[in-house]
Amino acid sequence: TENGCGHGDINAMAAFLIGAGEYAYYHCAKGWQSDEPWPLHPDVWLDWRDEYDRPLGQPLANGTKSSHDGLWRRFFSYGTWVEFDSNQGNGTIWWGDGTVQRGKPPLDDEAKKTGCTWQTMAN
Repeated sequence: TENGCGHGDINAMAAFLIGAGEYAYYHCAKGWQSDEPWPLHPDVWLDWRDEYDRPLGQPLANGTKSSHDGLWRRFFSYGTWVEFDSNQGNGTIWWGDGTVQRGKPPLDDEAKKTGCTWQTMAN
């Protein structure tokens, strides 16, 4: 995508979906302001991503962390499931229609340039 989050948006969206609850909303943007030339040029605050319209259904359970591989996973009633590696900051979304979206590792050059990086709060 051409938005300011680059491919880091999939990582952030996957992490969000692991813990999202009722009345939780997601939007990925690099900063806190809108660009003046919108709609002539993309603007991450105002553009609507296709992923926002994909049906999830109800979560089948809370997100769980595997003791085997440390990956967080969550499944939804319309066949979508999400995985997030909290050690690497990398997420993958398997949409119910068969589409798979993988975030880029957060320490690559593009993620550094766009400002989308994963920071753990663990001690």
